[in-house]
Amino acid sequence: MGEDIESDREKDADVEMHGAINNPSLWLHYSSISKRGTLGIRWISRSDQVNLATMHIDLSSASPDIYHWQQETTAIQRFLPAEQIEQERFGEALSLVPTHPLYSHPFAISNVKIGINGFGRIGRLVFRCALEQAVQVIVVNGAEYVVESTGVFTTVDKCQPHIQADAKKVIITAPSADAPMFIMGVNEYKYTGKETVFSIASCTTNCLAPLAKGVHEKFGIVEALMTAVHSYTATQKIVDSSSNKIGKVIPDLNGKLTGMAFRVPTPNVSVVDLTARLNKGAKYEEICAAIKEAANGPLKNIFAYTDEKVVSTDFIDDTHSSIFDAKAGISLNDNFVKLVAWYDNEYGYSDRVIDLIRHIAKKDHEDKLEQSFE
Repeated sequence: MGEDIESDREKDADVEMHGAINNPSLWLHYSSISKRGTLGIRWISRSDQVNLATMHIDLSSASPDIYHWQQETTAIQRFLPAEQIEQERFGEALSLVPTHPLYSHPFAISNVKIGINGFGRIGRLVFRCALEQAVQVIVVNGAEYVVESTGVFTTVDKCQPHIQADAKKVIITAPSADAPMFIMGVNEYKYTGKETVFSIASCTTNCLAPLAKGVHEKFGIVEALMTAVHSYTATQKIVDSSSNKIGKVIPDLNGKLTGMAFRVPTPNVSVVDLTARLNKGAKYEEICAAIKEAANGPLKNIFAYTDEKVVSTDFIDDTHSSIFDAKAGISLNDNFVKLVAWYDNEYGYSDRVIDLIRHIAKKDHEDKLEQSFE
């Protein structure tokens, strides 16, 4: 849209908007003079047409701008479809008109500056993931987003020195007793921008939560037990039971799921065994199909599916939070099932840290733009 297009010539898009209704239909059109243009959403039927919303854009400006859709209220009120079926479709079309704004200067993760406190296994891997995704890592004072990966400062109060040193946000890479928790693909959308210190929970919770979320939304979990078989760490401490944290990120499962963990003498890659009683009965193959659909849809790049014969070392450096193993599970009946998911407890988890920073920084950027135009 930044290029000049012949003046005073309107061009209708050849492709209908997603979700539009065929004949009559919605069309997105664009007209421009130099770098100033107008986006429009138009309803076209065999007998008539009407503009539903417009957006005026000035791409010649060097400063960030935010653009809103303006609904053509008068034109909509004057337009009355002749047939009953068209009236119904016209009402559906109005519900498809977008309300979200557009930004002329989109958010870029490369502009985000992060700091890492604690350079152990997770800290080093977060640094590696940041470099791979072109995120600036500031090793001295001045970081906007601080990754607290020492494993020592895990409460809101203990992380305040970072805020006092002018950090905008602190992300704790461990479970927290009092900080809000956000997990990508599960509840990151609940971040409001007002939180200054928050946790991304544990690597085990990041594996369990997407699996539990997908199964619960489709079949309903009545109750469940979780067992994590976890690789050793430097401290050899027992894993903080991730199931106790599930209620924080999936409130509907609060009190319905508990579990335990074992340490094994392997340097990396862990596995979660979720045994659940389901509200809605289903064959094991149906459950696998639903999980595969989630992995290829809303949870893509976070949750994965495999039906191959695999072992733990196959998942070293896997960037997913959780990889469901279809061949490893089993069901007793349609309502009682054991599900298994693998995870690289270091690299996959560290990738989610950067993803969460990307998400919150984008949200902060958009909120700042919104406020500047109020």
